Amino acid sequence: MRHALAILFVLPACLPPLEVADPPSEPLPSPPADVMVVVRDAGVPVAGVTVLFQAADDRVIAEAVTDAVGHAIAALPTGGNVTVIRGTAIVTYTGVKPGDVLDLARPTAATGAPTGVTLTLPPNATFQVITPCGGGTGTGQLELTLTGCGAETDFYGVDVNDPDRAAFLVHAAIGPAIDLSHEPVLGQLETSLIARNPPDGVAIALSKRLVVHGFEVFRSPEIPTQTTTRVPAVGMPAAVQLVLARVVRSDGSTQVIARRAPYENSPGTLDLAATQIPFVHGAVFDGSTVTWIEDGIGTANITIVTLAGAVTTRTIAAAHAGASLHVPKLPPVYAALEVDATAQITATIAQLAGGYDTIRAHGTSPFEAAPLDSQLAVAATP
Repeated sequence: MRHALAILFVLPACLPPLEVADPPSEPLPSPPADVMVVVRDAGVPVAGVTVLFQAADDRVIAEAVTDAVGHAIAALPTGGNVTVIRGTAIVTYTGVKPGDVLDLARPTAATGAPTGVTLTLPPNATFQVITPCGGGTGTGQLELTLTGCGAETDFYGVDVNDPDRAAFLVHAAIGPAIDLSHEPVLGQLETSLIARNPPDGVAIALSKRLVVHGFEVFRSPEIPTQTTTRVPAVGMPAAVQLVLARVVRSDGSTQVIARRAPYENSPGTLDLAATQIPFVHGAVFDGSTVTWIEDGIGTANITIVTLAGAVTTRTIAAAHAGASLHVPKLPPVYAALEVDATAQITATIAQLAGGYDTIRAHGTSPFEAAPLDSQLAVAATP
């Protein structure tokens, strides 16, 4: 018995060494992980919005509707697509990453009951009042009907008779009576807009915009570079400025180079050589893929295509990967919402700090998605 046991213990030592398989040449795909869509209008969550989660081959992984807090969540493999259907407006993000939070926010609500308000204005002037959800002109007291602003909004008022266009900007809760009579009214200030290192053979026009909570309340006239202009003297913390250079070639192709920053009255300067992308023209849609022509120097990192069809308008956002973009196909139940080859096409490319990762978290506008104190470039088909 002892001999048999000895043989059993010795035998394993006589076996050939184990062969270890070579590691795989490519990493295994990561498992699906949650992707969240957040839908808000005027800061208020929107429930009941349809969201499709699809694989890169257009296969439907999940379908959901936003809940009471405006959220829709599903596990999605890397590179999948997310489509948000809001009536006749459809937005698709391709190449989504696990863990993404896609925040689709609008400054106003598409629907909502009109609210009548009475504004008490600063004295001794006639003001044009602008809000994201309605406006008007009056002296002393102004009756307004606001629709879609939610519980609060921004009021930008301009003295229509002041040569310096004196103005006020205030954020206030919406109610039957809103007293703005004690708001400081400030005259415009002089500033200059400067474009450095422009390319040869182009025309350049500069302008400045004042944006508050995603809504533009002021846009200066376009001027040549290094020309003095006048802009509002506001210091509201949420105010953002865009200084833009519209660059036009002799063939009519256009692009915009811009800088997004906190609003201030110092000169706005753009270095056009620091942010360069090709010009875009000749977009074609065959019902499945949009193609276009790019020419010029520079590199884009974002593509946004908008297809305006007879029934719906569809916007597709993607990382820039050449002059074409596949339009993910909706499942058969939504076939009536598809756009066909007769749709009006706008193909846009952009260079943005943070690239496509940045814009997925901030809607589909490069101008709104750009981080503060950063420069961007946008080129679109005519």
